[in-house]
Amino acid sequence: MITHIKDNKLEWTCKVRVVEKRNIKDSEFSPNKYRPYILQDQVGTKVFAMANSRDIDQVDRVLDLNKTYNISNAVVLPSKYNVPPPSPHYKYIWMLSRQTYIEKAPESDQIEILNGQEDTVTAFYEFYNLIGTKTPINFMAVVLEKMPREYISVRETAKTAYDFTIVNEEMKPMLLTLWGDFAIYQGKQIISVLDSGRFPIILGKRVIVNNFNGVSLSTRFDSIFEVNPTNSKSETLKKWRDDSIDLLKRYIDLKTYKNALIALAYPPGQLKTKVVDIPEMNIQEKGVWVEVDMRIIDDAPSFYIGCDYCNRKVCGPEGGNYRCLDCGNPHARAEKKYKIKVELTDETGQIVGTIFDEDFNRLLQITNTIHRSRSIDIAKLQAKLDEKKFFCEVRLDRRQFPGKSKQTYTINGVCENVKVSQSVSVQGNDEGPSTERSIIRTLTFDEALEEHEGIINPAIEERSGGNDEGTSIEGSNIKTLSFDGAIQQLDGNINPPLEEGSPQEKPSKKRKT
Repeated sequence: MITHIKDNKLEWTCKVRVVEKRNIKDSEFSPNKYRPYILQDQVGTKVFAMANSRDIDQVDRVLDLNKTYNISNAVVLPSKYNVPPPSPHYKYIWMLSRQTYIEKAPESDQIEILNGQEDTVTAFYEFYNLIGTKTPINFMAVVLEKMPREYISVRETAKTAYDFTIVNEEMKPMLLTLWGDFAIYQGKQIISVLDSGRFPIILGKRVIVNNFNGVSLSTRFDSIFEVNPTNSKSETLKKWRDDSIDLLKRYIDLKTYKNALIALAYPPGQLKTKVVDIPEMNIQEKGVWVEVDMRIIDDAPSFYIGCDYCNRKVCGPEGGNYRCLDCGNPHARAEKKYKIKVELTDETGQIVGTIFDEDFNRLLQITNTIHRSRSIDIAKLQAKLDEKKFFCEVRLDRRQFPGKSKQTYTINGVCENVKVSQSVSVQGNDEGPSTERSIIRTLTFDEALEEHEGIINPAIEERSGGNDEGTSIEGSNIKTLSFDGAIQQLDGNINPPLEEGSPQEKPSKKRKT
């Protein structure tokens, strides 16, 4: 057993299973590199093992993930590294080298690992409530595509970071960010599978949830990933994926990752905060949800020209194609990025916040105020807003001045609380257990685009000239995403996906029941 091995005085042999192979890392104490492994014995005790630079390739050729080996006489040292031991009661590490005796155990003598609490996969509907907690979680999902970002500009340097769109079997979309070594190793492995025309399954362990793009997953120093893992859950997910190829491709075209906050937070099920209480709350990373009336304060929305992916400002012409130096997007498109100030009101008071580009476009679609012109009529838009109530998330802006009077807020996840006739089971929250209730549809991706007076979108104007791109498809069955991620079949007229820079979702319609 691992616990019996604490020095190098006696010869020893221990049967272990390789449960983790982590990425090659740079040593903090020398110019060398090392590769960490986590090994586990029959009783569940784990040990941190490593191979140093000159031995990495040879040891790596022998040790396969999830296989069992008899290891003899590795060098045993007290743990001096800034990594918590995988089993707290065993504070030693094993140094593996070309001199270490490693014998592969026969298939009949493999160590079977029972899934413990640390292997539990977290459901997507739990992600939103984990924002900002830094709680390490596990997940399994289908990878749809790599996003264009290559790095993130941080102070005077650029850190490698790849974003991937992932979905679960409930079709809830979100982004996964792989940083540094994870982008170089696992990122390129995922890209290789995507380039072959397949959607890989990914199992991630010890990732965290943050508020990038509303809700997203991100690596931490000890995260691990398996691409196309082999277990019962992954087989179930693979079957669902194979039955849903057309729908997955449609999700890519519609850029559904932009709706992660609404899809994962499920606004109707969130506890609502009174506006009067917001100034006293710490809501910088994860905001609070409100049910409010909305009034536009600005006479017209302001805008800047920015990257179509990272939104960073660029001093260039609208519509130009360029390489974004802020995120590395090699095929960036310069687009107008809008923002507008609004006042949110409930029975307790008012608060002023800013709605940015994606939510501003969603607000226009909710109110069906898309028109072929080049101006935005705020009065007409406000008249439509006056007829509706909205759910939205309020977050404290990151850049703040001292004093509550200087606090400013960002409004995210704007959606309308129109009830429809369907009923679904809703996950319980702090308010009580799960209940049967009407879902609230405010977001559908594929319904017909209607013309109403109000605003103009140049991309729509360009597409409306009666050419092949602008021709609607009659009588198509299209699956759409509502708040709870349920897939619904809708019959009717639809328009093909709009070009980048135009609103990506079509306005929902009220249907007679």
